[in-house]
Amino acid sequence: VDGDILLTLTDANIKEDIGIKNGILRKRFMRELKSLKTNADYSCSDSGNTSNFLAKISPEFRSYTYNLISHDLTYDYMLRLDPISLEDMLKYAGIESSIHRHKIVEAIVSEDEDSVVDSLYSEPA
Repeated sequence: VDGDILLTLTDANIKEDIGIKNGILRKRFMRELKSLKTNADYSCSDSGNTSNFLAKISPEFRSYTYNLISHDLTYDYMLRLDPISLEDMLKYAGIESSIHRHKIVEAIVSEDEDSVVDSLYSEPA
């Protein structure tokens, strides 16, 4: 298994394709895989913007970085989406938790509002 495939493995892949039938062993494998995703260096993919943004929400959210980047959902692109489209795309990118999707959408909307306020109060060039 190469790095790209490793980062995209699901519980079903581990059970059916790799052959780890024991549920406890699969959970341990998934825990270690999540740790790998959380601690990986994504700076070569998108200068680390997406990863850093996710870490501001919660350090555990960094584990979503690879899924988002591989579906072209970079931080800059997410800023341009409306909340409903972003929610749909996050689901498509494999973020299964509706609570996590909501937190990401909420953080993007907040970032977007902050940038508008900053531009209103910045000095003219």
